[in-house]
Amino acid sequence: MAKDPLSQLELKSLRVLALLLQFPSITEVAEKMAMQPSSVTYHLNKLRQTLNDPLLVQVGKKMEPTERARALEPKLSELAANVESILQSAEFDPKNINREFQIAVQNIGAEVLLPTLLNS
Repeated sequence: MAKDPLSQLELKSLRVLALLLQFPSITEVAEKMAMQPSSVTYHLNKLRQTLNDPLLVQVGKKMEPTERARALEPKLSELAANVESILQSAEFDPKNINREFQIAVQNIGAEVLLPTLLNS
């Protein structure tokens, strides 16, 4: 049975690649992600293996993206935006909620709390 490609990916690895495409410096990306440079290299190597592409190659003192990496760049940006929207929590506004709540309090609590709640 073939391996599920998603099971081989880590979100952090994709974030590393996206940042390396923006800032082609392992040290700079490590600083931005609060990681060690060796961890950035680990994630890059993991993606290279999973995607079967070098993704970034050393040209002189610079790292240049491969064609595959260039093609992935807009998709990585879209993915980052989608993940961010998933992780954003919806703002809770009790005025816009149409739900029924049950409040369990002692008699004294009801005398103090209920008039305030009912007048709101």
